[in-house]
Amino acid sequence: MTQERAVERLHDAFRAWVVGGTGRGAVRPEPEVAVQGGRHHRPSLAWYPTADPGTGVPDLVVEVPHRSTHHFEVLHKQHEYAVAGVRELWVVDVANGPQALVFRATGSAWMSAAEDLDADGVLTSPLLPGLRIALADLRSR
Repeated sequence: MTQERAVERLHDAFRAWVVGGTGRGAVRPEPEVAVQGGRHHRPSLAWYPTADPGTGVPDLVVEVPHRSTHHFEVLHKQHEYAVAGVRELWVVDVANGPQALVFRATGSAWMSAAEDLDADGVLTSPLLPGLRIALADLRSR
């Protein structure tokens, strides 16, 4: 599956969850997220706890790298996202699986790996009760 198609499916799943209840915030594709040093990252998509996030920091970002080697570059962003206030980072690699790594902020500014999922795994988050995205749904068809 292409990176673009995987992002589209992830966005559809997030959007369905957001509109499926009240007070579920907002999901935005490729938002500009401010990090240290006046720089910005553009994750594949982000979830905000409020319906009108403005320019705030998302609670959850999803990075779907364009190629498998970029996967490692994304992992270097985890600290910058945590310092910016992002509470959770999903790195979804469709080039090799799909597979996913989930990082959650700890008491410090660092993120620790919370899950390492293969193609049979299901993405969930304590931030988004009831959201379940099967990685199998991101496979090529």
